[in-house]
Formats: sequence, C-alpha cells, structure tokens
Amino acid sequence: MVSPQRNKGFTILECIVALAILGMGMTLMVTMFRSSSDLSGKGRDIAIASLIGQKKMDEVLQNGFEKLLINKEYYSQEMEFGDGDEVIYRMFRWSMDIKEHEPGLLMLQLKVFWPWPQKKHHISYSTFLAKRS
Repeated sequence: MVSPQRNKGFTILECIVALAILGMGMTLMVTMFRSSSDLSGKGRDIAIASLIGQKKMDEVLQNGFEKLLINKEYYSQEMEFGDGDEVIYRMFRWSMDIKEHEPGLLMLQLKVFWPWPQKKHHISYSTFLAKRS
C-alpha cells in the first residue's frame, strides 16, 4: 500500500513564530547599537572639551599675572570660542574664575560647558599662578 505524500513546507504558525523571534532579535540589536553610539558620542565630547580646555588655559596663562589680575572680571563672563575655532567647538562654552588666593598667588578655575544652552556637562581645570619677582 502506498502512503499518502505529505506536503513539505512551513505552516503559517511556524512562520509567525519565526518572524516574532526575528523581530525581537532585531530590536535588541538596534537598542545595543544606539546605546553604543551614544557612549561613543559622549567620549568624543569629553575628549574635545579636554583639548579645548587645555588650549584655553594655555592662552590665559600666557597673559601673565598682572594682566590676569587686572582683567579678572573679563574672564569671569561665559564666552564662546572665537570665529577662528573649528565648527565643532561652537557647541562648547567656557568661563574662568580668577581669585587672589593670597598676595602674589592667583587661583584660576576654568570650566568648559557643553551642549549649549543646557549646560548638561562640564569639565573643570584649576591651577595656581604666582607673581614672578
């Protein structure tokens, strides 16, 4: 006796289950990729803020003790980076607090903020500058 031949293939239920599993897997992969790219962007912003903070601190320190003491009100304002700076720097702002710690010794505190205007993140630099005799 010849047995009836079965149809080969997938049932509709098997296809639905396979698509559901595939959909969950794709959702998980997209979520992981998104969080990975967010962390990468934060790392980039911290690196840029560090570099431009060091650059700005060097520029300010080149002015010398007397100029900083005279212009400390100017540096206490929050400022943008100049026109000559790269476009990517424009989302960063900086401010500096200059205090006379004791006679002949200035304390400088630089903060770099980003993104503007929320000021969600910042990096701070502090240093001392002594008057040369």
